[in-house]
Amino acid sequence: NGEGKKLTGSWSKGRTKRYPFYRFGGNNSNHNRDKFQETFMNYVDQYGFDDSKLKRLKELVRENLVKATLDQRKEVDRLRKYINELTDKQTGIIQKNLDGVISDIVLKQQLAMIDKELLNANATLAVMPNTETNYEEAVGFLEEYLKSPSSVWKDAKIGVQVKLQWFQFPLGLTFENKKFGTTEMCSFFNAKSALLHADSATVDLRRFELLTF
Repeated sequence: NGEGKKLTGSWSKGRTKRYPFYRFGGNNSNHNRDKFQETFMNYVDQYGFDDSKLKRLKELVRENLVKATLDQRKEVDRLRKYINELTDKQTGIIQKNLDGVISDIVLKQQLAMIDKELLNANATLAVMPNTETNYEEAVGFLEEYLKSPSSVWKDAKIGVQVKLQWFQFPLGLTFENKKFGTTEMCSFFNAKSALLHADSATVDLRRFELLTF
């Protein structure tokens, strides 16, 4: 809160049952849990994305991923073409041997060289990153949270709730005069206006922080 005290949870015992509440320590600092969480959920939903914003975000993810993987895709295409050429060369050499154009010794030598090149090319191709990306999936796993942060947070277990809070508010939250505030937002939410600006042709999506559980 404004005095620098951290939020804690506790229970108050009534005549017939116990009541959950939050407090910052000190006197007169208790907050009804349900009302406090409702205020929090209303706050986080201010930063939610509607369908048009999500559509624009996906378009930008697609554009940036295509640019970021251009060199990789060129190299993958080159390797695949080279492997096909080597395979055709193998077939041609074997046919020459069958036609009596080259001897068995020459056939063995040339096949050994081609096999080595094929092994190297396939090994290089195997460790290349997957460039056949489903661009919408890159955002899709976050779509529900981006559209309605409070709904996902409310239904999550306490451990996941804490992670979601740190994801959206990396430096935490303040609560003063019955209002929440923060000094830093997750770049997904912080960049929302930039994503939709008519003059924003490109957005650096490398700054987006993704949550992994």
